Amino acid sequence: MGLILRVVGGLLLLVAGSAGAASPPVVAVFDLETRGIALSGQVRRALSDYLADSLAATGAFRLVPRDRLHRRLGALKRRSYRDCHDRSCQIELGRELAASGSLAPRLLRIGSRCVATATLYDLRRETTERGATVEGRCSRDALRGLVAGLVARLAGRAPPAPRANSDRPGQVDPGRMAAIPAGPFLRGADDGPEDEQPARTIHLDAFLIDRHEVTIARYLRCVRAGRCGEPATATGCDWRRSDRDDHPVTCVDWTQASAYCAWVGKRLPSEAEWERAARGPSGRTFPWGEQAADCRRAVMSAEAPGCGARGAAAVGSRSPAGDSPEGVSDLAGNVWEWVGDWYRARYYRIGRDRNPTGPASGASRVMRGGSWQDDGADLRGARRDHAPPTFRHRDLGFRCARDAP
Repeated sequence: MGLILRVVGGLLLLVAGSAGAASPPVVAVFDLETRGIALSGQVRRALSDYLADSLAATGAFRLVPRDRLHRRLGALKRRSYRDCHDRSCQIELGRELAASGSLAPRLLRIGSRCVATATLYDLRRETTERGATVEGRCSRDALRGLVAGLVARLAGRAPPAPRANSDRPGQVDPGRMAAIPAGPFLRGADDGPEDEQPARTIHLDAFLIDRHEVTIARYLRCVRAGRCGEPATATGCDWRRSDRDDHPVTCVDWTQASAYCAWVGKRLPSEAEWERAARGPSGRTFPWGEQAADCRRAVMSAEAPGCGARGAAAVGSRSPAGDSPEGVSDLAGNVWEWVGDWYRARYYRIGRDRNPTGPASGASRVMRGGSWQDDGADLRGARRDHAPPTFRHRDLGFRCARDAP
């Protein structure tokens, strides 16, 4: 029996049924419930979205827009003045939607440990059909890892194996990180393309971001551990070339990038975090300041020798001239970088001004930074681009981030 996601009555639904079934049973998937964990509503929603996105990304599920789910649950809360976390509510709503089951995910704190659980409930028989449980640490990034493990179990995959002491995040992948302090920064540009407008002051909590793009050698460790899928091997992808170990891994899609970051105890940076790292608090044009991009500062497309017209260069090859004041390299040029957010052209006009994490859903994920194929104007820190999450290309890679301790 397999599981896929569908829309029934505008609600995110998990469908369980065998291949070829004319009318598979329908199961409603509800937002994460948290118990004993002090999480803001924004973080809880982000984890719920991450759960849904990851379910869809396994290939065993089809994702539907999260905003439809939120509107339906919001209407229910206005009628009943409560969240739909208890079984009686989920049974009522599931039956209202002609569903045959409900999936209830939860995050619980037990002492110093946290547990992620999900229960698939058969609404017709009024019995539990199956469940999944994963245990671990309670930091925000660790909670994302628990959700990833929960998704693996629900998708019928082997759960992530516990790491030995020699295989902890920071030891598997040292990935030197730069500390970005909490505070405001100027995001967007009033004189740029419409999707960069307007320039607004955004506030972010402190975070850490990789100083360098993830290299082929670092990503290979994840592949050998069985936790990451191999990149594409089209011309220019450089995968498994012995002379490219220190080059950025490319030809990976958004899901592969996200899986790698989770494996090393990190996550993809939000679009706002990436832009803060690239532009500083004052909204500078380039990571190094206002001087135009040139071959000394960025791996870019140009006729001069060494400008990267034939491919990406080793990470950090333009340090320190092209670094940000915090010491982050290649934020302009070399390869485009996946970030965590869904793309929406007008998001800069409507997004929240404190720790924004992007739209709840979309068709494309955001890419930032430009590449070796772009000229100086396209390497501005405010430049936005996007592609479907399944997109892979020889000038597209990523770096990771995590919350500050």
